Amino acid sequence: MASGMSVVLTLPLRQPLLTQNAQRRAHWTTVRAAKRDTEIVVGEAVKAAGVGPIEGPVTVQLIWFAPDARNRDTDGLAPMMKAVLDALVKKGVLPDDNAKVVTETICGPIVVSRDNPRFEVHIRRVAQRRSLRPGWWRLLVPRAGWFSTRGEDDLQELPCFGGVLGVCHGT
Repeated sequence: MASGMSVVLTLPLRQPLLTQNAQRRAHWTTVRAAKRDTEIVVGEAVKAAGVGPIEGPVTVQLIWFAPDARNRDTDGLAPMMKAVLDALVKKGVLPDDNAKVVTETICGPIVVSRDNPRFEVHIRRVAQRRSLRPGWWRLLVPRAGWFSTRGEDDLQELPCFGGVLGVCHGT
């Protein structure tokens, strides 16, 4: 799949099989069953769409077309997203779900669709990331501390010393 290309998988579910609140309260066997059911639904969608292996990097977005207009938090969809990513890896669509392959995940938006409630998984191929060159990298930090209320004018650039933050390399 070329950069900028997109694949959409439709999951015929009225509600998520796993939400953050449900996962926190549920017994581990219930969570395992929800992940297994998600894998089955994703596998059917992959088969129906005829999707083959997709090499990274990609972004994955989970959109819920909800059956009603109740207020819902998009961050509650994170366990469903994790289950979908695991299923995509298990079905061979993605080689892995690490940060080198899946560079960004987006949970939401939640859209009302009374006539056709469902989930859509949008997988978009993005341009290859440029590798970081060795050298001095700069890091923006607030001058007055992490929780400065003075605004953007108080930001200053400080050098990152080699290896301290894991991504900086001195030359």
